This record gives sequence, structure tokens and C-alpha cells, in this order.
Amino acid sequence: MCVMLGLTVFATTRSAQKVEFLRGIGVHHVIETNATFHEQIKSLTQGKGVDVVYDGVGGDQVTVESMRALRFGGKLLIVGWAATPNVAPGKGQRKTSAPNRIPTNLVMMKGLQVIGCPAMIAAAHDKDLIPRRVKVKILSGCVFVSFCVDLVGL
Repeated sequence: MCVMLGLTVFATTRSAQKVEFLRGIGVHHVIETNATFHEQIKSLTQGKGVDVVYDGVGGDQVTVESMRALRFGGKLLIVGWAATPNVAPGKGQRKTSAPNRIPTNLVMMKGLQVIGCPAMIAAAHDKDLIPRRVKVKILSGCVFVSFCVDLVGL
């Protein structure tokens, strides 16, 4: 969807198989990595960094790398935490021993906005959020669903 809106898209993956898939859907810059990626993104953006990171993986290492890849004043959208599946038992039970940790010094020094985007969880509690938070577009016969679009101005 971002490609179709004319935005420059960067994607990271740990899988060689996903590299071609990502290129095939129009991602401009695909970075295959098992560890750090912020230096490559900074290099590709002439040292500026990206405006928005859509993080569906989470975990301490990915989150820190994502924050370092952002420009000053950028937005980190935390959409999921696939890297830490045992974060909490759910249903309001917060007795977890594996919370994600965000380095607040990076938030402060870079003036970042860190935004939790539980699009479907929030919509379950407030149905009025659905039209603002979730966008569905059909382009060239493909269905694209975007979450948290109201938080980044798309």
C-alpha cells in the first residue's frame, strides 16, 4: 500500500526466500539481516533515517534497531510482538516475566513518538475507531489492509 501511495519503502527480513517476495511487491530497499540494520538504512537515506517504522516483530534487538533507523522526530508504530510471544497471558493479567523494553534515552534524544497500534484490539473496545484506524483498498485485483493509518496521516 505504501508503494502505491508513492512512499519509499524499506523492509528487513531474516529470510532469503522473503527477499524476492518483498522486491516483487515493490519494496524499494530490502535488507536481509540477522542482527543490525540501522546503519544500512541510514546509509540509504543519506544519514537522515526513515520517517516511520511499522514494527510487527518487536523484541528488544529489533525495537532498538528500528529506533536507531528513525529520523529525528520519527514515529515507531508497535503493531505486534512476534519476537516475544509470551509477553503476557492476556485478558488483563500482567504477571509477565518477559516484557519488551524500550530505551527511553533514544526516545528522548531523537524526539521519537512511540505509538502502540493494537488496531483490532482497540476496535473491539471502540467500534468508532474502525473507519479511522483500518483502511481497505482494492488495487489491481489485490486487497490491501492497512492498520493505524490515522496515526501516521495516510
